[in-house]
Amino acid sequence: MKKVIAILIVLVLCSTGIVWASGLAIPEQGAAAMAMSAAMTARSEDLSSIFYNPAGIDYVENADVLLGITPIMPSHSFKGTAGSTDAESNVFLPPQIYAAKRINDYIVLGLGVFAPFGLGTDWDEEWNGRYTSSFAEIQSVYINPTISYRLNDKVSLGLGVSYITSSATIERMGDTGLAVYSMAGGSTALAANIGNPAFDSEFSLDGSGSGFGFNIGALIRPIDKLQLGISYRGATDIEYEGKAKFTHKDALKSIPLGGGTVYDAVSGMYPASQDGTATLHLPWMLNLGALYDITDAWDASVDLDFVGWKVYDELVIKFDKGVGSGLATKEQSSPKDWENSFIFRAGTSYDINEALTLRGGFLYDKNPVPDETMDGQLPDADRTGISLGAGYKIGVLRFDISYMLLMFADRAKDNLVGYSDTDIPKNGVGATDQEKLNDIFKLQGRGAYPAGNGDYESSANLLSVSVSYSF
Repeated sequence: MKKVIAILIVLVLCSTGIVWASGLAIPEQGAAAMAMSAAMTARSEDLSSIFYNPAGIDYVENADVLLGITPIMPSHSFKGTAGSTDAESNVFLPPQIYAAKRINDYIVLGLGVFAPFGLGTDWDEEWNGRYTSSFAEIQSVYINPTISYRLNDKVSLGLGVSYITSSATIERMGDTGLAVYSMAGGSTALAANIGNPAFDSEFSLDGSGSGFGFNIGALIRPIDKLQLGISYRGATDIEYEGKAKFTHKDALKSIPLGGGTVYDAVSGMYPASQDGTATLHLPWMLNLGALYDITDAWDASVDLDFVGWKVYDELVIKFDKGVGSGLATKEQSSPKDWENSFIFRAGTSYDINEALTLRGGFLYDKNPVPDETMDGQLPDADRTGISLGAGYKIGVLRFDISYMLLMFADRAKDNLVGYSDTDIPKNGVGATDQEKLNDIFKLQGRGAYPAGNGDYESSANLLSVSVSYSF
């Protein structure tokens, strides 16, 4: 049994490609739960409670195991003045593993392995927003032992601690043509190289990190037919360590500069490889829920979730050797200034008979990304979701399947993210900002500077399947 559990954990760590939702949050952590749009805080009927509310595993009579997987199929498209682009289509497969065992009349112990945070976007290296992002993937896996304690017939309490292991890859292109223009004193002859993908350099940071967190919860049964739930998951910082790499194109070798070439100068300012670190701030989550039994066969639940994304104020990347002139710059900071957000969820289930259960749900999710810092790495938007599913029991086995459609509001980017902060000398064009860089492009008949400003459309289809075994 221990060997099986070890293998399953390895599979989770190796297969959890993640797509973003609700900032970086992924609340779909079980097939039955997703069928009800994750309105689960007040429910006590499924091992996914280890994630939603640790008090909820109080229902376990002896021992339960649940294995599930949630294929997620996102779609992102961009339309700007220079045309449209679709992000690479991918299917992500975050699985869920839960187990619980009743110790006595009061205590149930549980263990969950799941991936509640992450993102993934994959754009072409020459798309209009390449200076904001060309590829991003963050994977965060939680190993979450849990204990539930039945205080009395009215109240159950739960506590969990999490070991978090995470990996991150961030890639974006750099406007080397603009850097060359600046190094050459704003030479008009080099202006055509600004925003030219033939001269772009690629920056990547590939790292891993870990951290610890906790979650607590309570279930209260004040009257028959009504159950109330509250849960809280604490904020966590993940410190990543890895390799920062700069890849420069051979085309730069053809441009003379000083006694050498542009390739030599740029390589000296941005070394091919060095150690790098970054910190990701994951939010706190406070969930309030209510469950009401309309009849013996039919119930309904509602949740109001608050997500503390305000902790994600900036992304700072630190370099061991440094970058820039004389390698003097040891860190680069990208402001994020995310805002606290909320999610409304509603779900229902109906028992057709002792074997078959039908479920449905709805959600509205307010995105946390402000207009000022929204970019192609995470073109997030307010979204609504509808879900449906079914569960079927055969003896000690239960099979669940569900589907969710997430519909994102259209989102427009019109900010300075993606415009280089290189100081261009004044030569009749002006200092670096959106309007001035666009002026350079207009003088050359090239439209607008490629900062990914335009309209973004996104959607996602999610399918979840799981099997539970009670023994």
